[in-house]
Amino acid sequence: MEVNDEDLDAYRSLTDLDRTYGVFDGDQVVGTTAAYPFSMTVPGGGQLGCAGITAVGVRTGHRRSGLLAAMMRRQLDDLAAGGAPLAALLASESGIYGRFGYGPAIPTVSLSIDRQAARFASGRPPRERIDMLTGDAAVQRLPDAGPQRRRAPRALAGD
Repeated sequence: MEVNDEDLDAYRSLTDLDRTYGVFDGDQVVGTTAAYPFSMTVPGGGQLGCAGITAVGVRTGHRRSGLLAAMMRRQLDDLAAGGAPLAALLASESGIYGRFGYGPAIPTVSLSIDRQAARFASGRPPRERIDMLTGDAAVQRLPDAGPQRRRAPRALAGD
């Protein structure tokens, strides 16, 4: 998938390049991880600085070679040296990260929102219109979302 200048500008505006790591094979990116700073509420009601770990991945042909372990160790060492007391991530394959000290914060979560009492965080709705779509209506409006097709994720490294 091609990445244009607008995509890169959007990514750069959300990314702290000092907390971004990449592994290269020649001029090709084969592994990445990044962290963004935020505050996390901790038991007792206080807040601590936290590194939000994101963009973790190793290209298929380079897996099982120690790249992930090296990136994660370096990232955590650098975060600790910089005074970050916490690091957190959401993972689709959570079993991978236990060896780096990550563990589940909660076993499961279920949320219900009373739509009558819900408000947008900024106090005003977004400019875009929001439509709730289900079933066939969603597939009709968003044909690439249907079970018959899956779009490749947008990536910054070319295939």
